[in-house]
Amino acid sequence: MASGFRIRDFEPRDYPSLAALATAVYPDMPVTVDELRHEDESRPPDYLAHKIVAEADGNMIGAARYDQIPWVHHPRKFFVHGYVDHGHRAGGVGAALYVAILRSLEVHDPLALRVSVRESEQVGMAFINARGFEEERRAWESELDLRSFDPARFAPAGDRVTSAGIRIQTLTALSGTDPEWQRRYYDLAAESGRDSPRIEPYTYPTFEEYRRIHFEGPHFMPEASFVALDGERYVGLSDLHRRGDGKRLETGFTGVLPSHRGRGIAFALKLRAVEFARSQGAESISTSNDSTNGRMLAINDTLGFKRKPAWVGFVKVMKEDEP
Repeated sequence: MASGFRIRDFEPRDYPSLAALATAVYPDMPVTVDELRHEDESRPPDYLAHKIVAEADGNMIGAARYDQIPWVHHPRKFFVHGYVDHGHRAGGVGAALYVAILRSLEVHDPLALRVSVRESEQVGMAFINARGFEEERRAWESELDLRSFDPARFAPAGDRVTSAGIRIQTLTALSGTDPEWQRRYYDLAAESGRDSPRIEPYTYPTFEEYRRIHFEGPHFMPEASFVALDGERYVGLSDLHRRGDGKRLETGFTGVLPSHRGRGIAFALKLRAVEFARSQGAESISTSNDSTNGRMLAINDTLGFKRKPAWVGFVKVMKEDEP
């Protein structure tokens, strides 16, 4: 139970405590200070965000934020997130953080708020439902155990793609031969992701914004970013991100140009990523896919990814969209 806590605005000195809190709440999704700083420092200036913390006896026991993200940016729609230390739940901390976030949002006259909760978190699900949010979508989180993965089973699928003239290279290799690799990778990611399932109209960041977010980010691993080439044309991509001690890697984004779909390229890219992860001694790869993204879910199922509890996306409409 929590008592005597206070809520205040986040300060730069709070990064270590916030990273520790977030990692304690979601130990399978560890967060570092560098990651949190980069997220704030790379956010485009017109994307609104604000963080608050709850503290008791000088210790951070909870935190919340609202923000806006690329790919689905709307100036008056926001994502909200919150953490409460396991030892201080049921003491009103979460409710107080939620009220404080709503107050800080009033100046922006929001149209809608969105939040995601794991379906296995019954307390969190009840908290959100009680505050007028409604389920909007689901995303499957899946994990591949690399210790039991048998690459020989899938070698023919990869061979078929390469025998058809498609080459797969890392960004490490391409950066040494192609001076335009960043721009071409950006264009490929933008085009191949255009028809991915989304909750709002597609709003892709500018090249400079993407460069700061992706290429300069702590997650970026050029040696684990794979590009499929048809001749010299970039036609598909799949990348991995490191988490924590590197025993667990995450799939960032996998996409193929519409003109090259149906040829097994996405599968071959994912297979190369798996081979890389195994060569680095990683034990697992995790990924997340919208429940309506049947093509990617089928690829993951074939490779042996096992689904974990889904992340449930909720929305609360504050006002109707204005024309």
